[in-house]
Amino acid sequence: MTDGGFFIGVEPLEQFVVKHEGRWQVSQRAQLSDGGVIELTNANAEWTEPAFNWSGSCAPCHATGFVVATNKWESLSVSCQACHGDAAGHRAWLAGGKKSDVLARGFARSLRESRTRFALPAPDASIAKATSTPNEVDVDTCGGCHSRRRALTDDGALTGNYFDRFEPALMEPGLYGENGEALDEVFELGSFLMSPMYAAGVRCTNCHDPHSGGLRAEGDALCAQCHRLEAFTPHARGQQCISCHMPSKTFLAVNERRDHFFHGATLKPSSFRRAAELATTTDPRVLNEAMASPDDWLRYGAATALRELPRYDRKLGQPLLSDARRAIRVRAARAMVGIAEIPPRVRAELDEAERANAFRGEAWLNLGMAALLTGDRGQAETHFRRGLEVEPRFGPLLINLADLLRETKRDGEARLLLERAVKSPHPAWNTSLHYALGLARWRARDREGALAAFSIAKGDGNPLHVNAFNLAQQEIASEMPAKIPPK
Repeated sequence: MTDGGFFIGVEPLEQFVVKHEGRWQVSQRAQLSDGGVIELTNANAEWTEPAFNWSGSCAPCHATGFVVATNKWESLSVSCQACHGDAAGHRAWLAGGKKSDVLARGFARSLRESRTRFALPAPDASIAKATSTPNEVDVDTCGGCHSRRRALTDDGALTGNYFDRFEPALMEPGLYGENGEALDEVFELGSFLMSPMYAAGVRCTNCHDPHSGGLRAEGDALCAQCHRLEAFTPHARGQQCISCHMPSKTFLAVNERRDHFFHGATLKPSSFRRAAELATTTDPRVLNEAMASPDDWLRYGAATALRELPRYDRKLGQPLLSDARRAIRVRAARAMVGIAEIPPRVRAELDEAERANAFRGEAWLNLGMAALLTGDRGQAETHFRRGLEVEPRFGPLLINLADLLRETKRDGEARLLLERAVKSPHPAWNTSLHYALGLARWRARDREGALAAFSIAKGDGNPLHVNAFNLAQQEIASEMPAKIPPK
């Protein structure tokens, strides 16, 4: 690494990382493994934004023991420690003559027993049966990088329970289809957790060799480890199993990924899918039942659902503030700041979770909202402005800062902020920014200007935006002097 930049990636492309305003950003230009060069574009983001920040969005998984705040690391590659944990115990095991801790070789984590063992299908059966109890070692080890998630800490930790290290994204619109198929880059885990393969006990290392990164067998031979192929192939002769059951989607223009949902197989109940359903419910009975569940995913879904409840009804989630899993405590605390007493330890965990993501505007928005809800407007404004330094086009920050300025009698400054924002809006926030600007103009008695902004805002079909346009139009019409017909 030099101040001039460096390349990341090997196959199928390398991307160039350059320094931009003091941050390492992944540029749009990429070099293909065959020597060609392509320009990568994204309609909803620019390469200077947090999604393309190397330190925060790339390095925690493509390096080992990476700390975003300091740009410090143990290795700029995926080393043994990335999966096995700190190497001190391994070095001691080697120095001691390899006489103890045979399974883990002195490492904090072993993957030897992560695979579920299966008995080959009997002559009268088509699918193998598990002969050992499935475990979650692979979820904890592989899931940290092979999932759409948000870090809870920035300590470079290498091992630990998944829910103590990350807040996973659930089955949300835009990420997954209604049936569970991957629509966006979700990095396998969520899709796999919804699959009948996972339900049957299959784990990552049943198919993937963790050291080589390759498959344990090629083509249909991989499936034949557990499936008697002659019982299945007649319906798709001439094609590999994955052609239908693991359709591919291309990311970064040339990077083909297989969907791990396993299309066409019989669906089974999934904790991941159930958590997503819970995340949108407002039924207290259902949420209480989920909060008492031993399943981490269900309690996480209930913690996520708190944001859907009327503000003071969120106290229902107080038991989750003492949950065994950090992600659940943090999600619950974020929803209850300002309405329930948050234990100091949990409030510290919440703040740490936001600061672990300080390269994103969203984290500063959350910090600012927490400050507002506890009555500290000055601190809230500081957080909002800091967030706009790292993500200038993040609509929710712009809108909330404008609201804060208006509430503190700085209407002119609020309006100017929004006027500037809509000149180069983020596509995802375009209509919301115009709606906020319309309100600001209306308060300044710029009726025609407000109507113009509302006209753009209503283009998204949001009833709130459509209603604002209609009301403004009616109000302007009622204020116009009556036209006197000619004699």
